[in-house]
Amino acid sequence: MLAQRPTQQRAPLSELGVDRGHELPVGVQLAWKLRGMIARGRLGSGERLPSVRGLAEAAGVNVNTARSVYGQLESEGLIASRQGLGTFVTERPAAAAELQRIATTAVAEAREA
Repeated sequence: MLAQRPTQQRAPLSELGVDRGHELPVGVQLAWKLRGMIARGRLGSGERLPSVRGLAEAAGVNVNTARSVYGQLESEGLIASRQGLGTFVTERPAAAAELQRIATTAVAEAREA
């Protein structure tokens, strides 16, 4: 069962904003931000994520974009939706190191560009 982390440890939604002037699509930016937050432990196992509408509002994207990002992350096994309960970060200790490497590389490449 997924337990919710205390709200005082919750990552601020302000970290989810995207740059509309960036060459990467906003959905890609948002997905990478969420992956990075999960990899760094800013969003821990069992932590409840904002609703699709809440994510869209926090990131400044269309609801369909937020829904697509959640769908992608769910297909990757990083998050899980529970009908009537919300969307939660899954437990993936084996993949955490690989995810951290991917996120670190992506951030470094983005800074260089």
